[in-house]
Amino acid sequence: RISTVADWGDLENYILNSGSKLIDLLTNEGWQYGVRNNTYDLSIFSGGWRDVGFGGMKENITYWCEQSEFSIPDDLVMNTLTVEQYEDGSVQFVKGNTRWIMGHYIRLVKDVE
Repeated sequence: RISTVADWGDLENYILNSGSKLIDLLTNEGWQYGVRNNTYDLSIFSGGWRDVGFGGMKENITYWCEQSEFSIPDDLVMNTLTVEQYEDGSVQFVKGNTRWIMGHYIRLVKDVE
């Protein structure tokens, strides 16, 4: 299934409570700042975003999540999660939402029963 904002929150809590940092989720290549080691093999790379143009390369990647409560018929709004890296090398998960026309990535989650 497509990841939800809550899934990303669970991941963030797990990483931080294990004594690691969010930068440990990033691939070794493609990011502009800091030392990355992809400790958790999630291979989060800096893919940026797309709309009429594109941007964010080497600084972030945005994922589609579940449909937002702000959606109305004929105007689909989706929740998003952006993995943002800053000049000091720190990484933050930034929640947001956007209309369907934006181009973002999708991360799938396999539920374990």
